[in-house]
Amino acid sequence: MRHLFTLVFNFIFCIICISQINSSQYDVTNIPANLLIDVNQVIRNKEIEFKIIDVDKSQTTSKLAYTLLKRIEDDDKIHLDYSDLKKYDKVEVIVFDKSGKELKKYKKSDFTDIVAFDYSTFFSNARILQLTVSISTYPVTIEINTVFQEKSSFFYPDIYPISQYGQSTQQQVYAYVMPKSFDILYENKNIFTSPKLIEFSENKVYQWTIEPITGFKKESYQPFSLIPAVYISPSKFNVDGVDGSMSSWENFSTFIYNLNEDTRSITPQISSLVEKITENCKNDSSKIEAIYAHVKQTMRYVNISVGVGGFKSHEASYVQKHSFGDCKALTNYTMTLLQGCGINSHWVLIYRGDEEDAVKYGLFPNPKFNHVVLYIPQYETWLECTSNNLPVGYLGIDNMNRQGLLINDNNGYLIKTPNSKTELNTVSLISTIYPTQDLKANVIFEITYEGASHDDIRYYADQLNGKQKEARFVNSIDVAVQEIQDLQYSYTKDEPNAKVKCEFTLAKFASRSGNRIFLPINILNKIDIKVEADSINKDSFYLSEDHVNKVDIYYQIDSSLTNIESLPFTNIYQTTPFLTYQAKVTLEGELIHYQRSCTFRKGIYSSSLFPSYKEIIKIIQKSENSKVVLKVEN
Repeated sequence: MRHLFTLVFNFIFCIICISQINSSQYDVTNIPANLLIDVNQVIRNKEIEFKIIDVDKSQTTSKLAYTLLKRIEDDDKIHLDYSDLKKYDKVEVIVFDKSGKELKKYKKSDFTDIVAFDYSTFFSNARILQLTVSISTYPVTIEINTVFQEKSSFFYPDIYPISQYGQSTQQQVYAYVMPKSFDILYENKNIFTSPKLIEFSENKVYQWTIEPITGFKKESYQPFSLIPAVYISPSKFNVDGVDGSMSSWENFSTFIYNLNEDTRSITPQISSLVEKITENCKNDSSKIEAIYAHVKQTMRYVNISVGVGGFKSHEASYVQKHSFGDCKALTNYTMTLLQGCGINSHWVLIYRGDEEDAVKYGLFPNPKFNHVVLYIPQYETWLECTSNNLPVGYLGIDNMNRQGLLINDNNGYLIKTPNSKTELNTVSLISTIYPTQDLKANVIFEITYEGASHDDIRYYADQLNGKQKEARFVNSIDVAVQEIQDLQYSYTKDEPNAKVKCEFTLAKFASRSGNRIFLPINILNKIDIKVEADSINKDSFYLSEDHVNKVDIYYQIDSSLTNIESLPFTNIYQTTPFLTYQAKVTLEGELIHYQRSCTFRKGIYSSSLFPSYKEIIKIIQKSENSKVVLKVEN
């Protein structure tokens, strides 16, 4: 029966493909003209057959052909990932010229086999097959044919008709083959499509046919991705012998919980360690701080990717013995220590990285998580267990405002990580500048970073050496630094703030014309925003800045050498839905005092407000580039 099904399906699969592309059809003149607009790459054909062979085994057969119209960075690189759970039976790459004539064929042995992770990886079974294709002229078409087996029925391939901006597609077919006892779950994003169901006596096929899609550019201030996708999830699955269900977030949470339940045993050694760590603690808050401090001081983060699809942690006793772990292991270890003193906590799976790339989850369960943090519900406290210097309750900007999945035995749920409020994300500069007649200046500089604004400085303080810190500081201001006398990076251990203090000399601070010196009002922390579009084509635009930027600069003027001829302005105040800007210039004896505060508010705004945004940016640019005029005495 299985052989009969395979023959029947293969016949149908050949029929449902619009046409089997042969080499002559890779001629670029066969690409419809509308698919060449605003693109550098055209997907000529894509055929994916994903087959559930058994509850713990799947096979994927793939053909992908795409034409590169012009040279773009790394377009000659092909990467295929695999692991102990994923093995390739077939790998073939064929290169065709612009007329569709075959130029070269590569096989699996031509690929280089490398580890998938970087220097932080301690050990991993995740690997990459890597190939650099020889391309001498463009356009060129590359066809990639693969067949691989997975020891899992969890990783159903999602459908991405277009994977990036500047790409179009001619035709694509996706087929998901499975026993009748299996079901498929899917959700559309930026596309309206549904599968055709083909049923046999023992199996069924969900088939998607994707019609041609024209390319489009990523617009400035675009509030969200326009890339089309169909997210696919299994109703039930098995990973390395462990059963799970994706019918709901609660069920997936239960799978993760059950998978890791046996990794949190409180051994006599762990019990003794918890007693030692918390012996002087008077309440739960101090116990949390003590345990988190112990983890930060004694544990090292390394990337470990082995076992059950990267879902299962090492045992807490293993982490204690070896003093290292990945995000799962360190979070699990911290959870076990807290459990040892009666404090309940939970894993929360999240996407770590740029907020704009994070998936906004709804009722449809399709996990795109890549990180784990710890949540203590009783005290509404969050811990980033891979960090060695973040304070209790602060997750860092890469983990903020993420929708995550709280892991529990039977009632896991979606939860949002905390966000740092705008007014708490501050950059505050206080500086005294001593201009000289030779257009140089001596500067005393102190800048304080708070909230989400401080993350990089906290990292630099611990990870950069002296020369690296100097280079980073010099690049952060817009004028040439002649000499640095003193430079200090520091942060507050238990609070999300950091400071940079510096004393330095500027090689050329101002310009001179005749007996007048033109002194820039602000070169140390200038707001330099360029409006990236004349207009907005969509109905809304997105601004990502979300902080308060303050400046207090004092210019010490020697009246025996120069007179202040004119100030650029006395007071500017502008407020809009997206930002509030205020700047003042005052005379205080021989001091010129420049004060500026700008509050940026992140959000999605109606396109009708874009002209107002352009206007306020012009006002800010004019203010930030203003000059004080000094007259030199004879």
